[in-house]
Amino acid sequence: MATNVEGSVVPTATGVNNLSTADGPKYNDDANLLDDTTEDSSDDKEIVEETVDDEGNPIVSDKEEDTENTEDEDTEKDTEEESDKEKPQIPFDRPSISEIRAKYPDFFKDFPALKESYFREIKFTQLFPTIEDAQEAFNDNEAFNTLSDSALSGDPAPLLESIGKTDVKALETFSLSFLPTIFKKDSALYSTVITPVFQNLVQQMFRDKDENTQNAALVLADWIFGEDGKDVAQGKKSVAKSIIPSEEQKKIKDQKEQQSSVAFRTSVGHVEQTIEQGLTSLILKSPAFDPDKVFSPSLRRMGAQEIIKKINAQMQADQGHMTVMAARWKRARANGYTATEEGKIVSAYLARAKSLIPGAASKVSAAMLGTKKAAAIVKGVRTAPAPKQNNSGRSGSERNGKIQLDYSKMSDLDILNN
Repeated sequence: MATNVEGSVVPTATGVNNLSTADGPKYNDDANLLDDTTEDSSDDKEIVEETVDDEGNPIVSDKEEDTENTEDEDTEKDTEEESDKEKPQIPFDRPSISEIRAKYPDFFKDFPALKESYFREIKFTQLFPTIEDAQEAFNDNEAFNTLSDSALSGDPAPLLESIGKTDVKALETFSLSFLPTIFKKDSALYSTVITPVFQNLVQQMFRDKDENTQNAALVLADWIFGEDGKDVAQGKKSVAKSIIPSEEQKKIKDQKEQQSSVAFRTSVGHVEQTIEQGLTSLILKSPAFDPDKVFSPSLRRMGAQEIIKKINAQMQADQGHMTVMAARWKRARANGYTATEEGKIVSAYLARAKSLIPGAASKVSAAMLGTKKAAAIVKGVRTAPAPKQNNSGRSGSERNGKIQLDYSKMSDLDILNN
């Protein structure tokens, strides 16, 4: 076997690789197999030479011909299977925009919303290859926001609890490295942090019954706290910075919470109004609602309100959606309930609600159509000939206790209720 310039294998002129120079039993066995194959080929040649006609053409039996055809079919089948195996399997393969337009030129003209969804899906896939990745990222973000809120509010308990649940050893390492890290970052802050520890120490020593221990507490307090040391040891004065808010701080905090509450209620009102308007518009345009266009404008508005109630009930029962909306509102609060944040909340709600409109609209439309047919039947009674009056001057229906309704003076809602 020879090798060309690019390193690819080139067969020798004899058609059989020269393996006599290869060392080792493996190569020798391969050479023996090749020799046996060569001998078998010679025997086959002799057999073929014996089965020729007078003109020298080989005679092939029907059985041999069928065998050859079967082998050809198997070879083609194997080639197709190998081709399928070699073709890479793309988990989220999709046709390109140009491919869709080539086969369906008016596809995106007829369904313009799908084009936006198509590109949005591409952007999402770039960030989150699978739904599981997106869900994991969302959960991680929620956990981070919870820990961040607690840390920024001065409460380290959730962070320490989270570390302890994950790895107890990691909690120990974190705790041991916390104070040294503060000292490296800010020595003044480090002194403020450890002051309560030393204040508690000298006060405990001063409470001891032994006079020598009390004197030692006074000396230590004087060395640590200076001229205030004696008062600190006796508990008459505290130099430790308290984390308990003062009355002024409590008042300021309450004012901020009240302002935030007012802003929240105002924002909720804006969002609910915008969502209701958006849902109403989508419902009235939906082909699933009033498909035959038989409802009056007032009935269409009534039906839209009923559909909105059903959709809101479904949305509230969806825990995943409620979690997303809670996260949106939390972010809106952090950013001051701006119009931009309100718009994001509305978009998130409508995007989820839009998929529920066809089902809810179909059910409400069917119910309304059934009620309307019943009302039409009752209304037809009004147009029937009036029954003959008896000697008492009353109609038969009035004698039986039934009152004839004047539908000309009734609204559509009254007709449906009756």
